[in-house]
Amino acid sequence: MISILLLLLSVVIIVLLTAKLNVHPFLALLGAALFFGLLSGMELDMVVKSINDGFGITLGKIGVVIVLGVIIGAFLEHSGGAFKLAEIILKIIGKKRVHEAMGLVGFVVSIP
Repeated sequence: MISILLLLLSVVIIVLLTAKLNVHPFLALLGAALFFGLLSGMELDMVVKSINDGFGITLGKIGVVIVLGVIIGAFLEHSGGAFKLAEIILKIIGKKRVHEAMGLVGFVVSIP
Protein backbone atom coordinates (compact mmCIF):
# COMPACT_ATOMS: atom_id res chain seq x y z
CA MET A 1 0.00 0.00 0.00
CA ILE A 2 2.85 2.36 0.83
CA SER A 3 4.48 1.65 -2.54
CA ILE A 4 1.32 2.68 -4.39
CA LEU A 5 1.12 5.90 -2.38
CA LEU A 6 4.79 6.65 -3.09
CA LEU A 7 4.20 5.96 -6.78
CA LEU A 8 1.25 8.36 -6.87
CA LEU A 9 3.26 11.01 -5.03
CA SER A 10 6.11 10.53 -7.50
CA VAL A 11 3.73 11.13 -10.41
CA VAL A 12 2.40 14.25 -8.69
CA ILE A 13 5.97 15.48 -8.20
CA ILE A 14 6.73 14.96 -11.89
CA VAL A 15 3.60 16.82 -12.97
CA LEU A 16 4.16 19.72 -10.57
CA LEU A 17 7.82 20.10 -11.44
CA THR A 18 7.25 20.05 -15.19
CA ALA A 19 3.90 21.83 -15.50
CA LYS A 20 4.04 24.39 -12.71
CA LEU A 21 7.74 25.02 -12.09
CA ASN A 22 8.97 24.46 -15.68
CA VAL A 23 11.70 22.06 -14.58
CA HIS A 24 13.20 20.01 -17.41
CA PRO A 25 11.41 16.62 -17.63
CA PHE A 26 14.66 14.68 -17.26
CA LEU A 27 15.42 16.40 -13.96
CA ALA A 28 11.84 15.91 -12.78
CA LEU A 29 11.99 12.19 -13.56
CA LEU A 30 15.37 11.89 -11.87
CA GLY A 31 14.09 13.68 -8.77
CA ALA A 32 10.96 11.55 -8.61
CA ALA A 33 13.03 8.38 -8.97
CA LEU A 34 15.29 9.48 -6.12
CA PHE A 35 12.23 10.37 -4.02
CA PHE A 36 10.60 7.01 -4.64
CA GLY A 37 13.76 5.00 -4.10
CA LEU A 38 14.83 6.69 -0.89
CA LEU A 39 11.38 6.73 0.71
CA SER A 40 10.78 3.10 -0.20
CA GLY A 41 13.72 2.14 1.99
CA MET A 42 16.49 1.60 -0.55
CA GLU A 43 20.05 2.64 0.23
CA LEU A 44 21.29 5.67 -1.70
CA ASP A 45 23.88 3.66 -3.63
CA MET A 46 21.22 1.13 -4.67
CA VAL A 47 18.87 3.92 -5.77
CA VAL A 48 21.60 5.46 -7.93
CA LYS A 49 22.54 2.03 -9.35
CA SER A 50 18.89 1.25 -10.16
CA ILE A 51 18.40 4.59 -11.90
CA ASN A 52 21.65 4.14 -13.82
CA ASP A 53 20.77 0.59 -14.90
CA GLY A 54 17.25 1.58 -15.96
CA PHE A 55 18.48 4.59 -17.90
CA GLY A 56 21.19 2.53 -19.59
CA ILE A 57 18.74 -0.17 -20.67
CA THR A 58 16.26 2.40 -21.98
CA LEU A 59 18.92 4.36 -23.82
CA GLY A 60 20.31 1.16 -25.30
CA LYS A 61 16.92 0.29 -26.75
CA ILE A 62 15.92 3.68 -28.15
CA GLY A 63 19.29 5.40 -28.56
CA VAL A 64 19.70 4.45 -32.22
CA VAL A 65 16.19 5.68 -33.05
CA ILE A 66 16.88 9.00 -31.33
CA VAL A 67 20.20 9.47 -33.14
CA LEU A 68 18.66 8.64 -36.53
CA GLY A 69 15.77 11.02 -35.83
CA VAL A 70 18.21 13.81 -35.01
CA ILE A 71 20.14 13.15 -38.22
CA ILE A 72 16.98 13.19 -40.34
CA GLY A 73 15.81 16.35 -38.58
CA ALA A 74 19.14 18.05 -39.27
CA PHE A 75 18.92 17.11 -42.95
CA LEU A 76 15.35 18.43 -43.14
CA GLU A 77 16.36 21.67 -41.46
CA HIS A 78 19.46 22.33 -43.58
CA SER A 79 17.78 21.41 -46.86
CA GLY A 80 14.68 23.50 -46.17
CA GLY A 81 12.52 20.39 -46.31
CA ALA A 82 10.92 20.98 -42.91
CA PHE A 83 9.92 24.52 -43.88
CA LYS A 84 8.50 23.37 -47.21
CA LEU A 85 6.61 20.56 -45.50
CA ALA A 86 5.15 23.08 -43.05
CA GLU A 87 4.08 25.34 -45.92
CA ILE A 88 2.34 22.48 -47.74
CA ILE A 89 0.51 21.22 -44.66
CA LEU A 90 -0.51 24.78 -43.74
CA LYS A 91 -1.95 25.28 -47.24
CA ILE A 92 -3.92 22.02 -47.00
CA ILE A 93 -5.26 22.55 -43.48
CA GLY A 94 -5.65 26.32 -43.67
CA LYS A 95 -4.36 29.28 -41.69
CA LYS A 96 -7.36 29.27 -39.37
CA ARG A 97 -6.19 25.94 -37.93
CA VAL A 98 -2.50 26.77 -37.60
CA HIS A 99 -2.11 24.92 -34.28
CA GLU A 100 -3.37 21.68 -35.77
CA ALA A 101 -1.17 22.18 -38.83
CA MET A 102 1.98 22.67 -36.75
CA GLY A 103 1.09 19.65 -34.63
CA LEU A 104 0.79 17.59 -37.80
CA VAL A 105 4.11 18.95 -39.08
CA GLY A 106 5.76 17.95 -35.82
CA PHE A 107 4.26 14.49 -36.09
CA VAL A 108 5.32 13.97 -39.70
CA VAL A 109 8.84 15.31 -39.15
CA SER A 110 9.31 13.10 -36.09
CA ILE A 111 8.66 9.88 -38.03
CA PRO A 112 12.09 8.29 -38.56
